[in-house]
Amino acid sequence: MSDRSEADRLVRESGLQRLLRRPEVGAFSVMLVIVVALAIASDFKAFNPLGLKNNIAIVAQYGIIATGAAALMIAGEFDLSIGSMIGFTGMIMAMVLKYGFLPLGIPPGLPVAAFLIALTAALFLGWVIGTIVVRSGLSSFIVTLAFLFFLRGATEASYRLINQSTQISGLQDFKETSWFANILGGEVFGWFYDAWFMLGGNLNRRGEQWVTGFDARFLWWLVIAGVAWFVLSRTQLGNWIYATGDDKNAARANGVPTNKVKIGLFMFTAFCATMFAACQVFDTNTADAAKGNLLELFAIAIAVVGGTLMTGGFGSILGVAFGAITVGLVANAVFFIPWIDGSWFRVFVGTILLAAVFANERIRKRITGGYDDCHRPDTDDPEQGVRDMTEPYLRVENVIKKFGPFTALNGVNLEVYPGEVHALLGDNGAGKSTLIKTLAGVHEPTSGQLYIEGKPVNFRSPRDATAAGIGTVYQDLALNQLMSVTRNFFMGRELKGPLGTMRMSEMDQIAHDEMAKIGINFSDPTQAVGTMSGGQRQTLAIARAIYFGARVLILDEPTSALGQKQQMEVLKTIMRVKKRGDIAIIFITHNEIHSQLVGDRFTFLALGEVIGSGRKGELTHDEIRRLMAGGTEMKDLAGELAAI
Repeated sequence: MSDRSEADRLVRESGLQRLLRRPEVGAFSVMLVIVVALAIASDFKAFNPLGLKNNIAIVAQYGIIATGAAALMIAGEFDLSIGSMIGFTGMIMAMVLKYGFLPLGIPPGLPVAAFLIALTAALFLGWVIGTIVVRSGLSSFIVTLAFLFFLRGATEASYRLINQSTQISGLQDFKETSWFANILGGEVFGWFYDAWFMLGGNLNRRGEQWVTGFDARFLWWLVIAGVAWFVLSRTQLGNWIYATGDDKNAARANGVPTNKVKIGLFMFTAFCATMFAACQVFDTNTADAAKGNLLELFAIAIAVVGGTLMTGGFGSILGVAFGAITVGLVANAVFFIPWIDGSWFRVFVGTILLAAVFANERIRKRITGGYDDCHRPDTDDPEQGVRDMTEPYLRVENVIKKFGPFTALNGVNLEVYPGEVHALLGDNGAGKSTLIKTLAGVHEPTSGQLYIEGKPVNFRSPRDATAAGIGTVYQDLALNQLMSVTRNFFMGRELKGPLGTMRMSEMDQIAHDEMAKIGINFSDPTQAVGTMSGGQRQTLAIARAIYFGARVLILDEPTSALGQKQQMEVLKTIMRVKKRGDIAIIFITHNEIHSQLVGDRFTFLALGEVIGSGRKGELTHDEIRRLMAGGTEMKDLAGELAAI
């Protein structure tokens, strides 16, 4: 037999391999090709002072809404109402600027008030859309498609009634009198064009300075994208967003408030749409209810071209920026290359979108193989050293759990001791899953009592159970394959520094050290969990539970979906944890051999009741086999079969 262990199978990725699985690599390559091709085809007119300004204006518009769309897609949802939201908020701003807002006594001509009223309406609608999606369980595609039609129709009909037109034009140029209007619709980075002029460029035909600055939307795109990048890559909230999109059930099991994350991101897309509209209104001094038409599709397309997975859990804001530059330059190319039919732009977008979907899926398969600030409890706590190992850490007394007329558990009693493996056995439907979910705080018992170190406890949520030292490793492990080992290890309990940033170096070291303690040595904690074997993932989930204070470790069928060698590695991990002496282990399994290899005590369930129990050495192999099969039920079945 080979001497290789599970740890030998996780090979450190090279720098090139890590680079190739970055979501923005493809988008960057396409962007470079487009920039070079456009420069040559336009005789560099696309990047002269005015061409650069116009191109950046289009790119920034796309970038603002694509950033919001990408963040939401990373969390696993879509928003098709972005375009309609642009027209809706733009018309609100223009109406308030022209007529004021009588319900609040706001006079006409106040840019700050107009913006805040429009933003409030947008955020409220974003909250409504998000709430409907998470509460109803309906597809965000359908919900936001409905709001696309609703907002577009309501905006056009309402303003046609109020204003006799779906357009508002001829507004005062508020940039001249309002600093607020100027930072949204004026010019920025004038120093860039001043320097260009001083160096002998940026000249008009009279030898004067030609262009004086970029549109303000460029600044707002940089701000919005910069904040989004920081949040996604450096903060706890960013980890929650990736976790929610990769596997919301796993994220929820680790304490991530997935519904709040999604609702917040729907509000963020509404904010991005409002910023898009505000920059347009204060730049052009006009508004149109039809503005934003089809832009939701461009926003989603740019996000995908930038490396964001349609299924969620993977993507980057930097990739979205590259995608926005690519699409924006091609959209504006017709102005610099007159012989190109503008309709080819849509052909190009469709082509690169399809190519990006295939490329992103290939990256996903490469990663997965194709197949409250929480800190660690102080292990030097003197009270831990004097814990009485002869008393059960967890005691279950006469627990009954009913679901309507169905009794899932009927008078279950159980005692779990530190330093022991308590094997919980039984056939499918015996009540094992209901019992462990009751111990883990998922279900509240109908009657009966749980005790921790002799004190009665009532768990109303998994957080309550975790706080009491109950750590559960479910069969699906509650891991996210597209996220790194470290991000999974600390999911929902990230260590935070200034400004909510994650202490990644410290977290990487802890994840490495804790897994090494129970037998898995790997060199790269930034590697995706999808690259790990089943046994290594089990070890990660176990190490995580122990690190965050589990005194009772519940293992739900940890060997059921593994190959033989991986099963042996998991059993070794269980024995290493048992050897610590301070952790009680509940081992749920169908495997009689595995239970006898590591078990110290045995409890057998059938039809929600305990039909037998005993210590290792007190039960024979035949008794264990009989009780696992349901006890007297097998005798009755044997008799019935013999009588046929």
